[in-house]
Amino acid sequence: MKLNEEQRKIGIKYNVMQLLMTDIHNKRYDELQKIYEALNLRSNNQLVNKLLEERNVGELFTHTVYADALLVVADYLDNRLEVIDLVDLLYSKRCPRIKNMFTDWEHQYKSTGTIKNAKKFEMSYTENYYLHFLFYRSDVFEEPDKVLKGFDFEQDRYMLNYCFYMTDKNQFDNALIFCTTSEESEDYLKGVNRENKEYVLMSKFFDRYLTKRRIELADYLHIEVNKLAEYIHSEMKSQSKNGEAPIRAGIVGQIELFTKDIIADHNGGTSWYNAMTTTANEKWYGQSVMYVPDVDRLIRNYFKSFVTTKYIEMVMEKKQGFTKLTLSRECIPDNYEIVYRTILCMYEMDVLYKMFAIMQKQYYTDFSWEKITNQDLATRYEDIISNLEQNIVDKENKINSLLQKNRTLSLQITADNSKQTAPLVAENNKLLKAIENKNSEINDLKKQIEYQEQFISELNKTDNEGTSNTYDLELLQNKRFLFVGHISDVLPEIKHKFPNSIFMESETNNISGIEVDAVVMLIKWMSHSMFYKVKSTSALSQKKIVMCNTKNIDTILQKVYEEVI
Repeated sequence: MKLNEEQRKIGIKYNVMQLLMTDIHNKRYDELQKIYEALNLRSNNQLVNKLLEERNVGELFTHTVYADALLVVADYLDNRLEVIDLVDLLYSKRCPRIKNMFTDWEHQYKSTGTIKNAKKFEMSYTENYYLHFLFYRSDVFEEPDKVLKGFDFEQDRYMLNYCFYMTDKNQFDNALIFCTTSEESEDYLKGVNRENKEYVLMSKFFDRYLTKRRIELADYLHIEVNKLAEYIHSEMKSQSKNGEAPIRAGIVGQIELFTKDIIADHNGGTSWYNAMTTTANEKWYGQSVMYVPDVDRLIRNYFKSFVTTKYIEMVMEKKQGFTKLTLSRECIPDNYEIVYRTILCMYEMDVLYKMFAIMQKQYYTDFSWEKITNQDLATRYEDIISNLEQNIVDKENKINSLLQKNRTLSLQITADNSKQTAPLVAENNKLLKAIENKNSEINDLKKQIEYQEQFISELNKTDNEGTSNTYDLELLQNKRFLFVGHISDVLPEIKHKFPNSIFMESETNNISGIEVDAVVMLIKWMSHSMFYKVKSTSALSQKKIVMCNTKNIDTILQKVYEEVI
């Protein structure tokens, strides 16, 4: 099968995600961290947004944030070639045997159209996924399935969705079908016969069934059916006021009490639980969450589970069919008191999980690799510098290869003055241009390393915040500065004090040709790419640069005053 560009992107994405997920399972996060940080995201907003998406959630809470960080990376794999390059670099270090073997295979296949003496050996999961990644990336192997045994694009495409994007939500919606015999259902689940089937839980007949059950539940409670959700919420929401919660009688009080006992048994506090649904707290006490569960959804989910268990009993245990008549006649609750009490418990479960979801969102918002991995600044940037140095080595090797090719062509040109000389000269000129470009890239990388080391040095410095303030604000305001860093997040008041200055809050800001008196860098609140961009901008090369390592605005202005005025 000849792969097109879109199919290669799918294959690359699947194998990169499997590489990183295998590491997550093994509690190894180094590569994921480096790739995630290479995206240069300003905040964790994209990570937090994954909590709102339907996706395959990490099976353990400790895995979840890493699995979602992996999904953020996956969003960039189609259009950020440098991320793919970084993946290749990182895993070539992990799997040198695979990288060297594949490079040799490419050379053989390019020159002979075959691969000879391919040795068989046991591969780890990581090596296997990396090998498939290299085949998808290569422009030498147009039909990898003819070269690598077990290479299957269609399987990879299916597994990409199955492993990473298939959700637990509504998992029985397309699994239960109306059937006259249990064999019909079994064939459907096996994929033998899936034509002209009608799903039970997604049918108009289930919607009619649910409408009837809601009416019966409302009749039991002696209320109007359109008031069901409002009534259950008013019964179940917390009656606490300013932290004081009355003890209530009846089933509602019982559920509230055993829920609080469950929270307390896990050494949790019940004040947060009270604050989730109460609307009685006064402003001086603190803001309530005022969460309102979707009771209509809870009622629907109750009857979906009721029908599903009845389906399993009749079709899978009793080996009978399940028809529309079965739905309307056999799936009616015997006791609506039990239905009501169960829905009240579901309400409370919903509130408890909402508490967890709020905590998880805060965890994602505050997530940082330094906290999780206990890295100091030097350790964090040593790896970045190491990768840049490796890039230089790779490019120098490429230059040496091009130089050798250039020498060979030069000899051919000298020896042959025939009509074929012209294309050789053209090819030679192309090589010279490529060498020139590679040299330029190496110089740029060396500059990046120099600036990276300067950046780390500045990060490790501290500003003395105990000095007296003698700066003249009016005199400073007469100057025009370039402030670099996430100003809006850290020190928004600077924008008000210096309305005529320029603020670079992202490495994408255009600062070429700007006119300023000096540059002020908030080192701890900016990325190394922002640092590099300022240092490499010719318009700023002669400008005074003030490095600040504090959020104290008086300390910053005093330092600027001393170094600039």
